[in-house]
Amino acid sequence: TAAEGVVAGAYPDQHLVFVVDAAGGKVRWTRRLDSIIDSPPTIHAGVLYVGTRGGWLWALSRDSGEVIWRFLAAPHQRLMV
Repeated sequence: TAAEGVVAGAYPDQHLVFVVDAAGGKVRWTRRLDSIIDSPPTIHAGVLYVGTRGGWLWALSRDSGEVIWRFLAAPHQRLMV
């Protein structure tokens, strides 16, 4: 995802999300989350949002990667085949 002067991405199976500077490609930060990352990060107004298979929605600072808040959106894991 590219927005607000950065590029955000994830290594889903490694539980890692990262942000790099769009102009120079320098890694600004990486953060390990609770479980597999289910969707590409979204950036809005200085906040990076990302959901994980553990049911959490995370809001991280676009600039530092610090956790702003997290919300347990799926408190019960229900897998269907």
